[in-house]
Amino acid sequence: MRNYQYYFQLLKKYKWIWLVLVGISVGGTYLFFSKQTRLYESRTEIYPLVMYKKTSMLSLNPCVQVKRIVQGEQFHRLLINANICPTLTAKNYEERISFYETTRHTLVIRARAENVAMADSLLWQWLYQLDYAGKQLTSMQMIFDTCSLAELIPWDYYHKQADFVDNSARCYTEVNGMFFLFDVISEPYCDKEPVYPPAMLKVLIFVFCLSACLSFVAMCLTEEIRNRLVKNKIESNETTESV
Repeated sequence: MRNYQYYFQLLKKYKWIWLVLVGISVGGTYLFFSKQTRLYESRTEIYPLVMYKKTSMLSLNPCVQVKRIVQGEQFHRLLINANICPTLTAKNYEERISFYETTRHTLVIRARAENVAMADSLLWQWLYQLDYAGKQLTSMQMIFDTCSLAELIPWDYYHKQADFVDNSARCYTEVNGMFFLFDVISEPYCDKEPVYPPAMLKVLIFVFCLSACLSFVAMCLTEEIRNRLVKNKIESNETTESV
């Protein structure tokens, strides 16, 4: 018997078991994703500016400086207490709010919520809160040493603002000193399609193919083990009879 005929006979022999296993996998996946809450994702990109406290010192990494602020427990708690998104909690914060640094040394921030408006509002609140936190933290430095605080970025950069939305620069003045925390490259924007759960049809097709292959491999192994046990039993009986 050729190989494909053997596998066909094997599939025919265990077809009901195969169908039940595949059906359980596909049905369970469908029920799981159908009960999941849809989440929409809003995105924004900011450019943290380089700051010098003293010109003789090395500059602080602005992206690291922003990360220190937004990863703080108080920052999390204030965003949750703002109640922009009622389902945002300390447990799911890392899943709902995320950010990463790009190769251009900008930060892309993402916020997920149950609808488009809520996702955009949550991300705006994140920006406002970062704006406020940066002002308060830097102002304490400037009270003691305002004159030695200077920007590293040339003024021409601020005059052009070719890559930024209108009035995007966050600027504060303390006595005779000025500092910028970040520029908004793109305002929060949310797609109309949810990012979670993923496309149901694609997931079901993937689960069907994966479960079908695994189930068939399991049937082949089961048949091979069964044949070996039968063979060993026959050989054992023949040995006993010969004795």
